[in-house]
Amino acid sequence: MNTMPQFTSVNTKQRGSSIIEMTVAMGIFITLGLGGWQWGLLYEAKATARHAAFMAARAAAKQHADVAVIRRTFARYLAPYYAPESDSDLDIGKVVAEHTAALTTPDNLEVKILNPVREAFSDFGKDLDQDGVAEEIPNIDINFMAKDVKSSQLNIQDANLLKVQLVYGVPLDVPYMGEIFASTLKVFTPENSADPGKDKINKFKRQLLDNKRMPILISTTVRMQSYAKLNDAMVSRNQAASNASNILAADEPEANSNEPRPTAPTPNIFIGAQGGGGNSHNPNNTDNPGDTDCTG
Repeated sequence: MNTMPQFTSVNTKQRGSSIIEMTVAMGIFITLGLGGWQWGLLYEAKATARHAAFMAARAAAKQHADVAVIRRTFARYLAPYYAPESDSDLDIGKVVAEHTAALTTPDNLEVKILNPVREAFSDFGKDLDQDGVAEEIPNIDINFMAKDVKSSQLNIQDANLLKVQLVYGVPLDVPYMGEIFASTLKVFTPENSADPGKDKINKFKRQLLDNKRMPILISTTVRMQSYAKLNDAMVSRNQAASNASNILAADEPEANSNEPRPTAPTPNIFIGAQGGGGNSHNPNNTDNPGDTDCTG
């Protein structure tokens, strides 16, 4: 008679519990790994987009603050993110062309010019292109012009600073992370708030999230190297203040210590140059990149 104890059922239960525990643990580790991978890509995209925005603003400063120039240049300098050096067979020209086409529409990139504000064209506007409309701000010899502050709360030197704000949607390409990130961020991106300016930004951000894109907000300031021409991307002073209040200034570098401060400062909106101002006759002009906010 066999009197040895039987442990078959107990061992089977233990093995079943181990499989469940391993499955749960593996799911957590895989999710964390994919999330870390996606955040790494977003960090790279943020750095690339910040540089692209700075170069786009510089190009626009030479082309009368033209929005089309901003979009084309931003797409060109964003290409390294989508065309890494390790892929030697990738056609860089094709990548640039594809993203230029994508960013020439407002679906994936929102462009706003926060300075000069629209009121500045009423204060300083001249008919420089001789089209019968005084909607250009002079850029030559502004060092010798009066520094009086007008109704726009700017002087002619401050009006020659170009501040561009971009909201770009980075594709969330890591498997499963697009749905997780988008769903989570929508909770922190309300559709209605007490601030109309914030509502407009949030509406565009939610549109990007619906398309599984992470909104990145970038703001950069440079000196104009040509006369600024009024366009639809330029906002009023009140709109500029509302938009600027929604930008995190943690990444904003300090202005050049050799540059004077503005005569009519507004917090987080303008990096002024009371005695400076941009013009093509000043070889010492410098460009100052602005601030960046990666939503989420």
